[in-house]
Amino acid sequence: MSLRGDGSDRVGRRQAGAGRALRPRFFLPTEAFGPGGVGDGGIAGREATLPADDAHRARKVLRARAGEPCEVVLEPYGVLVPAEFVAVGERVRVRLGVPEPYAGTPPVHVTLVQALPEPRKMDLVVEKGTEVGVDAFVVVPADGSPALPRDRLRERVERWRRVARQAAKQSRQLGVPVVETAASLQEARDRLAASAGGDGVRPAGVVLQPGAAESLESWLDRQRAVLAGAPPAPPAPTAPPVWPVWPAAAAAPVPAALAPFAPPPPALALALWVGPEGGWSAGEIGRFAAWGLSLAGLGRRVLRTETAGPVGVAVVRFSLGDW
Repeated sequence: MSLRGDGSDRVGRRQAGAGRALRPRFFLPTEAFGPGGVGDGGIAGREATLPADDAHRARKVLRARAGEPCEVVLEPYGVLVPAEFVAVGERVRVRLGVPEPYAGTPPVHVTLVQALPEPRKMDLVVEKGTEVGVDAFVVVPADGSPALPRDRLRERVERWRRVARQAAKQSRQLGVPVVETAASLQEARDRLAASAGGDGVRPAGVVLQPGAAESLESWLDRQRAVLAGAPPAPPAPTAPPVWPVWPAAAAAPVPAALAPFAPPPPALALALWVGPEGGWSAGEIGRFAAWGLSLAGLGRRVLRTETAGPVGVAVVRFSLGDW
């Protein structure tokens, strides 16, 4: 995946030509329908203008023509709609078809709490994390993180959001991950805990730590039991706090016309904590223990920080049947 218009979309379409062709995917904010948004009526047959960056991609990279098929995901609802180009010029307009029903089991919402690495490495975390299904990134300074001025961090966050959006299109996600920052581990923990307990979503959280006594596989066994409806394991003497969806990722109410096609609420909201390049400090490990968070290892190998998060998320999704 590249942020440049390098023709990779055309290559992908040619490669798909031998089998089922993949329609180019765009994310369409409901504001594209005007002040009333989607409204209460159906959307089949309605037309909308693609955002400027998507219009550029359709015109310059895909070289789309009127009448060619495409598809859009209606933001922020995650509804997939087949469509076709009706005008390709300075503005690119599409005509929508009938939304496609969500296919699959109730999803798992995954927040990756990533200790700030070197900023260029965070680009890779966001790109690959999005491809394997991270729903929200929370970038937080840790004891081992490099110093980064706040103005430079703000610039980087805007870049990471662009990277996430492009990666979500390329990997055919139903949503663009949220990318946020927290000023400290405590702030990240407090904001996660503050959004707990909504809509029956089961929260869980785990800290990746090489050499931990428990493996991620073993920890996930317990989460599978919860998802299957089995009674969860008895809580530890100090019951852990709850770890839900990152607040900024909370879904907007789904319009009635889209409700039959929208993904259901997640069955589990999981937060995966990944340390910086030198690992978590002893003080941070002690803080996690005080918060009731489990430590888990990914296996025999010690991965780099920019690898550990995406690999951990891929293991989580595959293990919990949400791949």
